[in-house]
Parts: sequence; structure tokens; C-alpha cells
Amino acid sequence: MLAQATNTDAVQIGLWVIAATAVLQALGAGLSIAKFFLNRSEKRQVTISPDVVARPDFEAHAAENKHEHENLFSKLGGVERGLHAQLHGEIKHVREERREDIHALRHELNEVAKKVSGLEATNTLQSQRLAEINAKLDRVIERQRRDE
Repeated sequence: MLAQATNTDAVQIGLWVIAATAVLQALGAGLSIAKFFLNRSEKRQVTISPDVVARPDFEAHAAENKHEHENLFSKLGGVERGLHAQLHGEIKHVREERREDIHALRHELNEVAKKVSGLEATNTLQSQRLAEINAKLDRVIERQRRDE
């Protein structure tokens, strides 16, 4: 069948296909333009009406807000008290460590002081003995000189 189609028939079919494609493109463009204008955002104005919030609603909101603030302040107070207690505990621990260190240092200093005073007493005693020995040696030397 296609073999029997003449050249003019092929041209005519091609023109119909081109025309149909053009019509479909035009319809698509028209729909796109229509959709653009339909979805275009309208300018809106906000006006405040005199009865925006009724007084009972406002008071309920204010009470809820006050309750929420009280909850937040109590939580902050709890955190503050907890931190204060923890810091106080740390300071107390550091003070106890300092007292123990000072006690240990004083104990060591007392031991050193006892040893130094013992050495001082020993040194004094030895100095006295050396003085006695020196005096005895002087007497022995004088006796030998006399005897000679």
C-alpha cells in the first residue's frame, strides 16, 4: 500500500502531521498561558478588624503565657540552685584537700624541726666536748714541756 502511494500523497500526509503538531503546540502554549494567569497571586491587603481577639481569649492567652513564664523561671531557678550546690560542693572539697595538705606539710615541718633541733643539740654537745678535749690537750702539752 505504501508502495502505491504517490509523491503527492506523501507530501499531503507530511503536511497533515506538521499541521497537527502545530495545533498541539498552540494548544499547549495556550494552556500554559491560561494556567499562568489563573495561578497568578493576587495582591492581598491585611486589615485589622476591631474585634480581632476577644477580651476573654486575650486573658486566657495572657494567663497561659504567665504560667509558661513561671515554669521557665522555676526551671532556671532549679538549674541555678543545682549549679550553686555543685559549685559549693567543689569548693568544699578543695578546701578540705587544702586543709589536709597543710596538715601534712606542718607534720613534715615539725619532723624536720625536731631533727634540726636534735642536730643543734648534738652540735652544741660536741662543741663542748671538743673544747674540753682541747683544754686537756693543752694541759698535757704543758706538762710534757715542763717535764722535758
